[in-house]
Amino acid sequence: MPAGEDKAWDHSLFLPSEWTLISKGKKASQSSTEHNRTIEEDAEAVISGEIWARAQNQTKYEKNPWWEVDLIDHCKVHEIRIFNRMDGCLERISNFSILISKYRLTWDEIHRKNDNLIYGGADGSPYIWRNISGYIAKYLKIIIIAPDGGYLYFDQVEIYGQIIS
Repeated sequence: MPAGEDKAWDHSLFLPSEWTLISKGKKASQSSTEHNRTIEEDAEAVISGEIWARAQNQTKYEKNPWWEVDLIDHCKVHEIRIFNRMDGCLERISNFSILISKYRLTWDEIHRKNDNLIYGGADGSPYIWRNISGYIAKYLKIIIIAPDGGYLYFDQVEIYGQIIS
């Protein structure tokens, strides 16, 4: 590490993960978009690595909207950080499921958040899911639990782990 670079974390709101960021720049999709761009462009905005404190994607109002990333390689996923928008409507993505798949034929739910608790993002309090053992996946999907309809939007989603193939 260059001199002084290790001190940068002393002034950051976010502690570094012990794993490598594996989601940045990958291909992503989502169930729909409200923005004037393709579904893929909208979905990929949230894995750019740029935290803006506002929604960088948004689906249409629909039942259980989803967002998905293709990690390209099979990876062991250990940590996911979900950054909520900070400009209002934080409660809309308070409940969600995280699913993984190796080949996109079947999906396994690895986490469900259904406590209605609101979390932040750029303020230093993103939602963080961690699993030391990790899960092997090539695809990861987040579904907002909204049986009566809702929106999906994030500021950023960061997935950390290690490439295994």
